[in-house]
Amino acid sequence: MLKLENIPPEQMPEIVRVASELQERDLKQEEETQNQQSTIAAAEEMGLPETYLHQAASELHARRVVQIEQRRQRRTVLAAAGVGVIALGTAVYLFSSFAAPPQVATPAIIATTALSQPFNAAQWRLNNSSGTQANVIYENGTAKVSIQKLTPDKSGRYFANLNTKTGVQNLTGLRTATFRAAGTLPYMRLYLENGNERWRSPALSVPSGEQTLRVDLSQFERQTRGANGVSWNKARYQPPATVENFSFKFGSFVNDANATGTVNLGDLQFE
Repeated sequence: MLKLENIPPEQMPEIVRVASELQERDLKQEEETQNQQSTIAAAEEMGLPETYLHQAASELHARRVVQIEQRRQRRTVLAAAGVGVIALGTAVYLFSSFAAPPQVATPAIIATTALSQPFNAAQWRLNNSSGTQANVIYENGTAKVSIQKLTPDKSGRYFANLNTKTGVQNLTGLRTATFRAAGTLPYMRLYLENGNERWRSPALSVPSGEQTLRVDLSQFERQTRGANGVSWNKARYQPPATVENFSFKFGSFVNDANATGTVNLGDLQFE
């Protein structure tokens, strides 16, 4: 290794410049490490263990990989479509040069129809876990859910779910869910369920005053489970198509067991 005393005098300015860069790099790395530790400490003060931060980092990386793959696939499809359009245009031009102009048929238009799901006793029911005290009142197309007590079972689970009973619905081509909500319960989730496959919305804060909430279906987490129907696992996102049940959930994985309050729901639509 070349020693400092062996460096020619004319090279010393360059040595000083490189040394300054190395010091700046180390100071920056030390600052980033301190900031990271401060963030972890702040999260732990909020009751969020460090292990969840590591899981969140892995989850964020996985989501970004999926997004990059989806963008790549879209670019491939668009490129293929462009080539197809050029080839089709060339074929039409050559054909029209040697044949009489063909009769042009009006193309069929495939329209996506919005889906509305009013709240009434004929189309919805409230399912509670054993010991949970909750009820629902339907009025003028709305549902008022009241949670008086959430009681965990032996496994620690508790639920109060407002489910549809109208059977299979087709959400193909629909991209958003909107509904009115207000109440005093902290949170809720909307699930789209289809046997061993389902889509789960983020935890949604219940507004104190009536608001129209709009959630893109791309924000829903897709989950699947095996034929034994034991545990749900996150799966690669695909938009929902056939759905057997809509379910507003207010229990486990949404609210603490000591949560109480009301949720007023209305005008559920998929567009």
